[in-house]
Amino acid sequence: MAFANGVGGKIIIGIDDNTQEVIGVDDKTRDRIYNEFPNSLYDATSPALLAEIYEQRLNDESVMIIDIPFGFRKPVYVKKEGIPKGVYLRAGPNTCKANQEYIEELMRENKREIFDEETIKADVGILSSERLKDIYNTYDSERLVNEKIISRASAASRKYPTVTGVLMFCESPHLYIPEAVIHCTRFRGG
Repeated sequence: MAFANGVGGKIIIGIDDNTQEVIGVDDKTRDRIYNEFPNSLYDATSPALLAEIYEQRLNDESVMIIDIPFGFRKPVYVKKEGIPKGVYLRAGPNTCKANQEYIEELMRENKREIFDEETIKADVGILSSERLKDIYNTYDSERLVNEKIISRASAASRKYPTVTGVLMFCESPHLYIPEAVIHCTRFRGG
């Protein structure tokens, strides 16, 4: 699951974890991986994962490679643990449980939504029409939707500003995005 929540990855069976020595795979292990692993992985994950399994020769030994694909629907999680407990991520050589922030990022990625394009539940009137006209020479709402400055509510024709719109064209963005504040400090002395 951790690989699928990232960019995918490979599990290599037949290399000693401690010494990194190629030790190969015996027939019993090979048969077990081919016969049991795909179904176990598919049944244990949601959305269900299908891995590619193949063999490769390294130093005159046969190793097995389980290629876990990039998950197109995220987060991928262990069914019996559910979300958020069953969501894992890969951090270098380690697998760890994902925190809530990472899970939310995976969900945005799943929707192909990035932070800058998220909707701010406020009237589009908070955007400065003068600033918009300075940049776009007009206040054309269709163009602003295409530029992702404002977005349409899916259920209605109502429009809302996006994070980008508020940060770029609102006189007081910190009222709508609390972290949109810059504090400057000057230190005196030597």
